[in-house]
Amino acid sequence: MIGWGVDEEMTTLAGRRIVVTRRPGQSSALLAPAIGPRGPRIAVVGASTSEALRVAFPDDVVALEPAGEPGAAGLLRAFARTGSAEGRVLLPASSRARDDLPRGLRELGVTVDVVEAYRTVEPAGLAEAVTHCFDKGFGVVTFASPSAVEGFVAAAGARAAGLPAVVIGPTTEAAARAAGLDVRAVARPSTAEGLVAALERLFAAGPSP
Repeated sequence: MIGWGVDEEMTTLAGRRIVVTRRPGQSSALLAPAIGPRGPRIAVVGASTSEALRVAFPDDVVALEPAGEPGAAGLLRAFARTGSAEGRVLLPASSRARDDLPRGLRELGVTVDVVEAYRTVEPAGLAEAVTHCFDKGFGVVTFASPSAVEGFVAAAGARAAGLPAVVIGPTTEAAARAAGLDVRAVARPSTAEGLVAALERLFAAGPSP
């Protein structure tokens, strides 16, 4: 759910050198009023967000992104490598966002303004839907974010312990392991396509002993 409390910050973009965005769906909704030929530079954490921005804004507005594996660590390396670790950055973030990226940027000497751009909420009836899935049976559960892990585990309760899982990347892997899930595969790269490929490899390998 996108929260428009970020509006006030978006009106002052002219004073910032870089805007960082972490989610593909967030990008076009939040940045449309601000991007123009004289707008700030945009940094992203991965290819999916970069592609969403390029589709929404055909001019090449993505100035900085990880050279390898997507994520906060890769983007921090890009900031340090390109000499962009200066000035002021706006970071639209989830209400549940981790502090790894803003903390790392500040350690590089960047002034970071973090604003709550959207909220992650569990839908009504989630517990009933999860119970229905358990009753029907499934072979593996997939997760594309730590918040998805949190929501599922809260809804599943004790039944979540030890469930086989495939996850989209190392941050989600850490959340899944911390929640007691049995992580069987991690997507490489950390994209939807990578997640599908990880599932295909898992199923091709056959049942675990």
